[in-house]
Amino acid sequence: MAQHKYKTTVDIPFPSERLATIACNTLRVDKEPNASRCSRSVSVEGSTVHIAISADELKLLRVSVNWTLDMALLSLETMQAFDQGDNA
Repeated sequence: MAQHKYKTTVDIPFPSERLATIACNTLRVDKEPNASRCSRSVSVEGSTVHIAISADELKLLRVSVNWTLDMALLSLETMQAFDQGDNA
């Protein structure tokens, strides 16, 4: 992850490791629009998705965190609506 002035991390628990992996892969697809000024890394450990975000400006950090949380929520809602698995 690039060196930026402002940084934060977010850990999002999911009901299962399988759902966390799906969410992680979903969040990895989209890149930051201002890649030179903001970066994000996403990983999964067990049933928790770990997200690290850094940016040159607080506004960019806030926007990235908000977008990431919105996408994580949308991903979870979609999985809950359409998942035919056993959530394990």
